[in-house]
Amino acid sequence: MDIFNICLCLLVSAVLCAACSSHNGTHLSKADTPAAYYDLGKKYLQEKLMDSALTAFRSAGQLYKSDMSREDKLTVARSYNNAGYIYYFFNNDVYSSNEMFLRAREIAEEEDAQGILANIYLNLANLYSSLDNYDRLSEYYEKSLESSIKSAQWHTYQTALTGALNHAMYPHADLRKIDHALLRRLLTRHKKLHVPRSSMSAYVENISKGVENVLKNDWATAIESFNKASDSINDTFTPQRFRTEVGFFITKTYILGNQYQEAIERLVKLEQEDPTNMDLSVTAASIIADLYSLAGREPEGNAWRIRYLELKDSSDLSAKVQIVGDMNNSYRMHRMDEKNMQLQNQKHTRDWVITLSSVLILVLVVAFIIIWRSRTKLQGSYRELYEKSRQLLDLNDENPDRESDATPEPAPDVAGPEPPGEEEPGQDLELIAARIKEIMNTSPEVFNQGFSLAKLSDMLGEHSRKVSRAINMVLGKNFNSLLQSYRIREACRRFSDSENYGNLSIEAVAADVGFKSRTNFNSVFKEVTGLTPSVYIKMAQQGKG
Repeated sequence: MDIFNICLCLLVSAVLCAACSSHNGTHLSKADTPAAYYDLGKKYLQEKLMDSALTAFRSAGQLYKSDMSREDKLTVARSYNNAGYIYYFFNNDVYSSNEMFLRAREIAEEEDAQGILANIYLNLANLYSSLDNYDRLSEYYEKSLESSIKSAQWHTYQTALTGALNHAMYPHADLRKIDHALLRRLLTRHKKLHVPRSSMSAYVENISKGVENVLKNDWATAIESFNKASDSINDTFTPQRFRTEVGFFITKTYILGNQYQEAIERLVKLEQEDPTNMDLSVTAASIIADLYSLAGREPEGNAWRIRYLELKDSSDLSAKVQIVGDMNNSYRMHRMDEKNMQLQNQKHTRDWVITLSSVLILVLVVAFIIIWRSRTKLQGSYRELYEKSRQLLDLNDENPDRESDATPEPAPDVAGPEPPGEEEPGQDLELIAARIKEIMNTSPEVFNQGFSLAKLSDMLGEHSRKVSRAINMVLGKNFNSLLQSYRIREACRRFSDSENYGNLSIEAVAADVGFKSRTNFNSVFKEVTGLTPSVYIKMAQQGKG
């Protein structure tokens, strides 16, 4: 079995090596982990140290490894998403925010992390809103709502809901139209949900009531609800974002009610409240130009249209749209290349493991064949030794029963000291040898641990020297060898007789036939039979089977 164990160890080692080669990620110290950088970034974000927070979140993202734990991957996804959030809402950097959101989305989608995806999709919707890409905007708002509901991320759901409602108020180039079907669907689904109360609840309720009144053409009540929503804004990071959202709800309501001048004034006020928001300025200028046209005031409309084009050119909106589109395509191609490379590496590792495993399996098969042939040969040797031992020990001969008092009749007189130098006739020694064999075959005294040459001589009524000479010259053994052979023969008989002795252990049989220790018995047994007691018992059982 040594060959088998060696081969098994080789196979296990090969599998472990393959596992190590396909899992060669870097182990990070506790202080240099995504979680540590993420927590640091959140701390800076709470303190409104945006540059420090951005550095921490990006540092967490740079630790990404494809073989890191799921928990670390999700932390990296959150970090990328937060970095994109800072780039977009605080740095007005569309390109960098898009890159961060794409990285976060890929990791979160691979891990099916719906809670994180809800926030990522919402941020992507906001980004595409600034790029006037209304198809992608609708897609990401809906994805954010679905992921929020699945993961019970109700704050994100409420933010996405008001954003989606605002988007449905501006679905067409014609400012006088709204998407009635989408608005009703969003409100109907919202009413069926049991959203827990939060800091966003009052804001969402007032926005929802305002939209319901818009659908009823009750413009005054709608504007009243939207103003209440503005008063209930409770966001510590980007409150202006929600004020702008409310402003667009009110603006659209004025437009639907043909109150174009009020709508224009509201948009101008929005731009004044957030003068650094170039995307807002571009959108407001475009709507104001169209509103002046609807009001029949073309000169003002043309002036605002020129301003819109100037703002659009200065903000590079077209370039942003093109660059973001190119970034998405480039990023998608890059990730595909990375995945293809990863698949190739996995295939290489798999092929290496398969090749090595095949070689080791072949080695194991050969080893098994060798072991099987060796065992078969060994079994044959055991069988041959067993049969020989039975013949040598004369187990097949009729064996007289031993009685406790079956001792041979002693000689009439016990011989005194043997005259020195006198040799016994050969015939006398043969007679003594015959009587010795009779005692060894019939007397239970043979199996007493204290049985000795002196005891045998007493039973024969002969001098121990004469008995010893008879054993040596006629039987060709010394006393100990003779005694051990008879004791082992009896042990073999008992091992073969499972009906009467099958309940006895090897130790018990050894003690019963006169051996003081299992070790001595095993040694003598193998010396006499060529087999261990255990193997002999097994062969005896097979012989009976």
